Amino acid sequence: MQVLTHTFTGRIIDLENFTKDDVDLTDIAISLSRQRRYAGHTAVPYSVGMHLIACVSIADSLKMSDEICELTFLHDIEETWVQDVVSPIKHNYMLARFRQLSDEITAVVHDFFKVTHKITPEKLDVVSSIDKVAYHFEARKMIPSYRFEEKRWTPDQIKMIKELEGMSFAITDDLLVNTDTQIAQIIFEMLNVLHVENVHGVKLSAEK
Repeated sequence: MQVLTHTFTGRIIDLENFTKDDVDLTDIAISLSRQRRYAGHTAVPYSVGMHLIACVSIADSLKMSDEICELTFLHDIEETWVQDVVSPIKHNYMLARFRQLSDEITAVVHDFFKVTHKITPEKLDVVSSIDKVAYHFEARKMIPSYRFEEKRWTPDQIKMIKELEGMSFAITDDLLVNTDTQIAQIIFEMLNVLHVENVHGVKLSAEK
């Protein structure tokens, strides 16, 4: 069975047979710069692309390894083709096949960008914590109803939050005033570093 989707650059992609040939930097940059996090329920428009820039900035501020920075930047790229889904839906109602498809596309993305280091559960746990810590700072800035509840966080995540307090990283007004087109350009340039250089360990920069 074919499951077809169309992209900005004119590709027709069969999600059940996703390959490296389906990955296009422009499609990624355009899609993620236009998709809104939190189903759009933020004080200002906030995209998946902005979130990725913020996550890389957090990883860099915490002096994470190049491997972690790389995985952090790539952690939501599959949403280019399967869409961002808010966490309450993702964690409570998503079908197993959707989760499997997302993992399959992520594996292809890692292959496309030549992620050669071993992706361990420990590394993925760190990336997951960075993602959640980004949520804390995003929500505190843009979701008025957000309240921090310590019991919902691991000790490592709380430590990250405390380290980041007072630091200058990318969830700033300077990031939020960027247009979708500007965010797409930043994401494209960051993607290009990984793709064109084709060398693991290239230092990603989220500062523009």
